[in-house]
Amino acid sequence: MPSYQKGITMNIRVANVEDAERINMLNRQIGSSPSLCRTKETLANAIASENQLILVAEVCGLVSGYIVIQLLSVLHDDKPTGRISALVVDETFREMTIGTQLLDSAAQFFKNKGCNRMEMCSPVCQEDHDGFHLLVGYKITPKRYLKLIASQQMLAEQSNKVCRPAHGWS
Repeated sequence: MPSYQKGITMNIRVANVEDAERINMLNRQIGSSPSLCRTKETLANAIASENQLILVAEVCGLVSGYIVIQLLSVLHDDKPTGRISALVVDETFREMTIGTQLLDSAAQFFKNKGCNRMEMCSPVCQEDHDGFHLLVGYKITPKRYLKLIASQQMLAEQSNKVCRPAHGWS
């Protein structure tokens, strides 16, 4: 992968279980805090899966971002749909095109798998993320129905971290 500045090395590679601690640090920046054990389990499952891939971006050997991509078989199309379920870049490195390069890597993966389209689901609701997604060619679709399947305690803990509709959850 190209470098952002002379002397700065950037690499995009498939994530491994050893990346779990750094991925958890990135997750804390977006207000999420799965256990280290759960992150390692998710990484191991992705490594074993043919339909899910987690890529990390490294800057000078430090994991500075990640993207989770999945292939979905759908009944309404002969070709799979590519889904990006998370794109997280360290706050310190957000001006270095890391997010764009991770998205480009995902697009190439989906193209190689014969996908007709790709969609992105963002785990956080922040207006600056919308601007980035629009800048790199995504459009905001008007409808997406979301029902959280979690205990009330988890909802209370996550209340400031989840996008909520204007009238609240029904």
